[in-house]
Amino acid sequence: GEHLAHLLAWSIELELSVFDLLALPFYHPVIEEGLRSALKQIAKQIRWTQGRRTSLERSKLKELEQLC
Repeated sequence: GEHLAHLLAWSIELELSVFDLLALPFYHPVIEEGLRSALKQIAKQIRWTQGRRTSLERSKLKELEQLC
């Protein structure tokens, strides 16, 4: 719990996007994979609600789709 809270607090402080977070390595096989699954769902929702993307976001979305 504490590790996950620290990860999220740090991410907020650095103003990381969902796509930035998905580009980071996830080490813990249970807790962080749950977070990663949630981030993937958020990314998919963003994908459907935003028509325009930067090239970096498009490349991260392609990576995400390959993971799913």
